[in-house]
Amino acid sequence: MNTYTFIITSLIIILIPGTGVIYTITVGLTEGKEKSIFAALGCMIGILPHLCISIALSSLLMQINDTVFDIIKYVGAVYLIFLGLGMICSKNNIQFSEMQTMHYIPVIISRGVLINLLNPKLTLFFFAFLPQYVASDSKHYMITSALLGALFMVLTLAVFIGYGFMGSIAKVWMNQSPKRVAILQKCVGLIFITFAVQLVLG
Repeated sequence: MNTYTFIITSLIIILIPGTGVIYTITVGLTEGKEKSIFAALGCMIGILPHLCISIALSSLLMQINDTVFDIIKYVGAVYLIFLGLGMICSKNNIQFSEMQTMHYIPVIISRGVLINLLNPKLTLFFFAFLPQYVASDSKHYMITSALLGALFMVLTLAVFIGYGFMGSIAKVWMNQSPKRVAILQKCVGLIFITFAVQLVLG
């Protein structure tokens, strides 16, 4: 397992603007930097159920048949290509919208949790992503996967907090030119496809 590769790839994935990022940035804009930390925390907590389900499912399949590892790898590659093509072909650029001001920290956290908790694509993503960094014959498959998942969550929290702190700057930069957003989406899409090709060839 190459931890550095995992960290770099995870950061690239986490940096992609999504609903959690938009929510955290908006809280940072409307409620301030301090409360954006709680928004980021809520989004991170919302990842946990998806992470646990994907690790348990992949671990069970590994025990049933060793060849399932290769199947998971190819399924993961196909899914990443699907994501990449989706971002390249998408005609809808990311939009930042104002949200109603919120004052209570529990509300901020709970909304962040629900944003990720109600996104079923996260389970499929972890199911496709984590096994690429854990040996199929590892005796500690679940432990290693859990540690990588925990690392992914910590990176998510750190990146989202950074997004919250720089929310106003990010919003101005994105809204100044829609073409910038379109280029960013296509570049990220190409990164996903490249990563998928590397998985298949590897």
